[in-house]
Amino acid sequence: MNARGPDFDLEVARFLVSPEGVAAGVELAGREPERALLEDLRRRFDAPRASALLDRERGRRSLEGKDPDARTLHAGYLAAQQSSGAVAAAHRARRFAEAGVSRLTEIGCGVGLDTRALARRLRVLAVDLDPGRLVLARANLAALGPEIADAALFARVDAASTALRPDVFYADPDRRADGRRSPDPERASPPLSFLLEDLAGRAPARGFAIKLSPLTPLESLRGRGELEFVSVGRELRELVLWGGELARVERRVSIPGEGGEFVGEPGGRAPDGPLGAFLLDPDPALGRSGLLERFVLACGARLLVPGGSYATADEPVGTPLFRAEAIRGVFPAKPAAVRKELRARGLGRVRISRRDFAVDPVAYERQLRLDGRGGIARLHLTRTVEGPRVLLTEPAPGDNANPPEPPGSSEVSR
Repeated sequence: MNARGPDFDLEVARFLVSPEGVAAGVELAGREPERALLEDLRRRFDAPRASALLDRERGRRSLEGKDPDARTLHAGYLAAQQSSGAVAAAHRARRFAEAGVSRLTEIGCGVGLDTRALARRLRVLAVDLDPGRLVLARANLAALGPEIADAALFARVDAASTALRPDVFYADPDRRADGRRSPDPERASPPLSFLLEDLAGRAPARGFAIKLSPLTPLESLRGRGELEFVSVGRELRELVLWGGELARVERRVSIPGEGGEFVGEPGGRAPDGPLGAFLLDPDPALGRSGLLERFVLACGARLLVPGGSYATADEPVGTPLFRAEAIRGVFPAKPAAVRKELRARGLGRVRISRRDFAVDPVAYERQLRLDGRGGIARLHLTRTVEGPRVLLTEPAPGDNANPPEPPGSSEVSR
């Protein structure tokens, strides 16, 4: 039972980690465009090696911004795409360690991107069926030095083998097992049912953590353990199912590195009401978890509309789970009215976000017909109890999560 898509060719994997393959990777850094790069590689290497070098380069570029070691990692594009990054991986490893876990089995370790974080804190038996991936995984661990590399033992083992009886295990099933990304955990490799009903029941396992697609239907996971929603840089990076002794609550929102955490059960009813002095923009993990209304209640805030996505308060709320922005203007939604107000304030560029408002932000920006001169306006297209409105905001004092925009920047988000 494989994880991480098609097998790596063993000889090609050995080439990638060889001095020649490493040197070729250094040469590729920053070179564009991709097609010309591939043509150049095929003049120097045979087709399998050229394709592997290009795939590793695409993987490294995908990891930039997620992992400080991106330029030295041996990871193809698909493995990099599935990776949540170094911050989320370190958070997960810390949770294992703080729960008293000293050793675990990693199912389908792939090229060892998660193994690197685990081995910094635990003893890890990392298993995979593909020998090529294991070659790359060993190289990725070796780069961290002998103390960390020696904490991981790699083995070619099929997860379906009944000889595998982990006390604690971690799994990140391949969500592209049939060539297309799917949020259905039963279409992954290994499927969730196998991990929960077969693997977890062999010992039986004392505890486990299974990384799932953040888009996994949550109803299908009800009653199976703790659901943790992990956000990094206001991007929902992980949905992790914790089970056995490691499941502590029903749902948890975590923002590692910023100290943000909220636990509870979905539900609750937050009040709604008029705009206050501050707009509270929740982290995406808070909304996805179903805990937004409970958190709004806990903060003493209110929603802009019943069941809405934005909240408001009369005072800034100091938490990484909300980005607090001071409201500097409230306008009707008509583009002409907004354009007039922005020009009067010397604002000629925009960053637009939309919540609970059926309009395309890109099309709306075009309708504003701004000249690009002057300052940047931060606009929120949303509904309020008074109807559709456009809110002009600026970062609340002391809100480091929402730094000023550099000159010339532009952003349109949904």
